[in-house]
Amino acid sequence: MMAHTVFQWSSGEQTVTDEKPSRSEKKRQVLALQELGERLSCADQALWDALGIPQDLVNALQEKRSITSFQARKRHLQFIGRLMRDLDSDMVRKIAVALKERP
Repeated sequence: MMAHTVFQWSSGEQTVTDEKPSRSEKKRQVLALQELGERLSCADQALWDALGIPQDLVNALQEKRSITSFQARKRHLQFIGRLMRDLDSDMVRKIAVALKERP
């Protein structure tokens, strides 16, 4: 197994280490956002409005409900995951907490 690439540079007196995420870690993050998007698409419109989700993501979530083909739904979930990557981490955290509390 290969080790992570570690970049080090010095800024003044302290050394800063920045470790890039591996390709597998990036894939896990993308799949987690897709799963969160799928769970969000099953929620009702009131929750979307309460969370303040951007309109382009709301449109994609509404469109997912009308897609019946398995492959088309899969591709659309990838698109939803792409839109969710544009959200800031606080919004993603807020969505995850709201979906966890949802019955």
